[in-house]
Amino acid sequence: MLQNTTTYNQNGELFYKQGRPHFFTKACVTLCLVRYKRNNAGAEFSVEFTKLSRAFQFPGKKSLHSEDMALSEIMRTEWTHGCAAITVELYSSFSPCEECCTLLQDFIKQRPRCRVFVAFTCVYRGGDRRHSCALQKLNGCSNVQLLDIFTAKEWRLLRDRQQLFLSPVAFHVTLMWDCYWRRKLIEILTISPQMAVNTGMVLGTVEPQTSDITTDGVSPSRRGLPDITDHYNFGYVATEDELKVMDDLVKDAMRREDRKHLILSVSLTVAIVAFFIYVLIHLV
Repeated sequence: MLQNTTTYNQNGELFYKQGRPHFFTKACVTLCLVRYKRNNAGAEFSVEFTKLSRAFQFPGKKSLHSEDMALSEIMRTEWTHGCAAITVELYSSFSPCEECCTLLQDFIKQRPRCRVFVAFTCVYRGGDRRHSCALQKLNGCSNVQLLDIFTAKEWRLLRDRQQLFLSPVAFHVTLMWDCYWRRKLIEILTISPQMAVNTGMVLGTVEPQTSDITTDGVSPSRRGLPDITDHYNFGYVATEDELKVMDDLVKDAMRREDRKHLILSVSLTVAIVAFFIYVLIHLV
């Protein structure tokens, strides 16, 4: 029986709403699937974990992003268990920012045999120049096997982990946003629109597969005929009018978020200055 309501936990909510058109720039979540190989016996084992980051609300105070936390967890496991990561899959609610792209590049350089797959629900900061250049550099790394927006495969991955379940209507809208953000990513990576058919992965694996969403809207099945009772098997391609509407929604959401952060920064600065003036007056 089909579930007709959308349900999610704290992590699933960020995946579902981030950049669609909301921007929770003070929060990011990353689901990480890692395969390790032991240094002595050569045996392989897999580990899965989720990292949630909450940015500091104070101006100028830097916090760790979820990708940074995930890479630190991988390196800690390598050190503790005497192993090396050979496959890393990162599924995030934002594309890596400039700093996280640099961390990923350094991580890859130290592990030339490690294959890295990165998928995300939207582009950080809407793809401004600084973060776009970082994504281009990351995409140029030979070990990066995938750098792309979510497809139906990744949404199924979250469903299977019981972090998020999308109703048929919500899933349809989600695929529309996937089309919008994939268009943005293609523009950033300077790929021709004719090459918009991406290469994805089977859930939890690293084997290349054809995309769930092709240029003509066909959604091929992974294993034989699609299960018509599972709406996650169907794709969608947004129209130009829909893309234009979504672009306006994203720009409005980013303006509101920037205005909110500006007000917060000014308010905190005024409060700090007022506190010091109060202290100085009473000391004198």
